Amino acid sequence: MKNDDLIIKYSHHFSVTECNQLSRDSTPYPMNANAKMGVGFDYIANDGYKTFNFKPSTRSNWTKILSHRMIFYIRNGYLPECVDHSNHDKLDNSSCNLRAATLSQNQMNRSSQKGSSSKYLGVTWCKRDEKWKSQINVEGGSKYLGAFTSETEAAHAYNLAAAKHHGEFANLNTIQNHK
Repeated sequence: MKNDDLIIKYSHHFSVTECNQLSRDSTPYPMNANAKMGVGFDYIANDGYKTFNFKPSTRSNWTKILSHRMIFYIRNGYLPECVDHSNHDKLDNSSCNLRAATLSQNQMNRSSQKGSSSKYLGVTWCKRDEKWKSQINVEGGSKYLGAFTSETEAAHAYNLAAAKHHGEFANLNTIQNHK
């Protein structure tokens, strides 16, 4: 839940510090002396994103806003479909790390899944064939890149395809000692 309307409505109550954190002014959001209206707090959510939780009015429920979306809006004046962390650090909200992206571009920049059979993105071990297989998602579908005897060869094939199909959003594998 992005709550983009709330970001736009309440952004004037926030500023971005030199440390790339949200700072809120001391006035309650809807200027009213009633306690608890506009009170909010920051925390790191279970998904790893810095989040701001607040109650816009006495009659509304607590609302979660992703800090990186608010920071992007304050700096750029608009909200894209997704705000991508280019270096994969969900807590790094510096201007050089946040960029506008589509949902598809954001997925191109994803990290490898925990519990995967390979340490490399786009590479899996095929027990039946006893080979490393490489594939990449392109335009909503999976594209098979081949079967390889070494894990690093499969990772290299993924990197070539990612650079070609994902461009600046490509998340390339770091391959040790590959020629």
